[in-house]
Amino acid sequence: MKKLLSILMVLIIAATLSITLTAEEDVFIEIPLTPENLGIGCGLTADQVTWNDVGFTVNDITQISFLLPEPVPMGETVVVHVIGTCDDNFRMWLMESGAATSSNQYNMQSWGFYGGEFDEYIELTATDFDGRGVTEATEFNFKAPTYDTTLTNLTVTYCGIFYGTYDEYEAAAGITEEVEDSETEPAATEPATNDNSTPEESNSGADSDATDTENADSNKKGGCGSVITANAMLLTTVVTIFGSALIKKKH
Repeated sequence: MKKLLSILMVLIIAATLSITLTAEEDVFIEIPLTPENLGIGCGLTADQVTWNDVGFTVNDITQISFLLPEPVPMGETVVVHVIGTCDDNFRMWLMESGAATSSNQYNMQSWGFYGGEFDEYIELTATDFDGRGVTEATEFNFKAPTYDTTLTNLTVTYCGIFYGTYDEYEAAAGITEEVEDSETEPAATEPATNDNSTPEESNSGADSDATDTENADSNKKGGCGSVITANAMLLTTVVTIFGSALIKKKH
């Protein structure tokens, strides 16, 4: 009986931890990182991309985009969760199929990223950034640090979108933020950039960010520092119950 109780306890703890780890992702809609979902605005063909078992890898290209599950109307906000690796800085934003930048831009270097692994939650609001009269964003775009550079071994294994603000995402996922008095997150700062594109450039996908030097209003959100209170309480209750059962059995 004691052995059976121990096995049940391990199984319940494992299930509880699994719920804790996956609850955040349950509210995200996955953006397929597949050849069939390759965006139109980036101007790439599927054979220019290395397709992995999970996700993709690109190198020495300017940008790559993927179609969103649903368009984002101007003024609406979304949260995007992206996981992967890259050897250098890069940027992300919402885009329209005609290659117009359609949201604020998120520059990884603004948050101290110069290469390595990343796991980012970013909040983007659809806007007619290029002033080209777009009415909705239809793609999610990964782009090189500046208009005249390329992506360096960018690998993405997961990309998901939540239609709403970060606060709405937290509420939907049942997440509460851990508060640490000793640490505060610094405000976003503008990295130095040599993005000097001019109006004479074409409106191709590689040149859609003619005003990239205005890289403003990027909002980083930390999903990994969250805890799900209900699951923690459940785990404590389970341990207490089975601990009491084992003590009674011994007596």
